[in-house]
Parts: sequence; structure tokens; C-alpha cells
Amino acid sequence: MAGVPRVGQEYLVEFDFNQPLRVGVNTKVTHVEASRIHNSEHQITLVARVEDVFNDNTASLRLGDSLILAEYEGAFPIVGTYVEVSVPQIDLFDTNV
Repeated sequence: MAGVPRVGQEYLVEFDFNQPLRVGVNTKVTHVEASRIHNSEHQITLVARVEDVFNDNTASLRLGDSLILAEYEGAFPIVGTYVEVSVPQIDLFDTNV
């Protein structure tokens, strides 16, 4: 995707949180069991379900029908748990697929 995305066009994108997820810092367990993204003045908050946790300090998060691969530091919640991630910025990259 070069330039501005076109309205009505579907894109396959990669998320980049620009920082590892860390419980107690930018990630917390939530009892809200519905995927969502919310943008406020200085941060983006998303709620997603932990789909898998890997030994290489990455985890996949289910956001609606999509999966997001994220790096984490420290302990991470178990599969099936919903987490709320709050970060100042999320970058989206077109995979050109």
C-alpha cells in the first residue's frame, strides 16, 4: 500500500505495538470478553483474547477474526484469557498479500 489506503478496499496488515507487552505496565487481564479497539487522546487500547503463548516470548492475540503476533516480557496470561493492551501508538504495515 503506497500512500493513503482506499475506502472500501481490504488490506492484510501487520500490527506493531512498538514495545513488548508487559503485564502491569501496558497489559492487564480484563473480565471484558469482547474484542475491541478504542482510541483516546494519548493512547490506543485494545481488548483481545490470548490465543497462544510461545517459548520465544511471543504470543498470538485474537482480535475479532484476526490474529496479532506480539512480543512480551515477563510472565504472560494463559491461553483463553482476555487482556487489555494500552499503548501510545500502533503501527500498521500492509503485507502486500
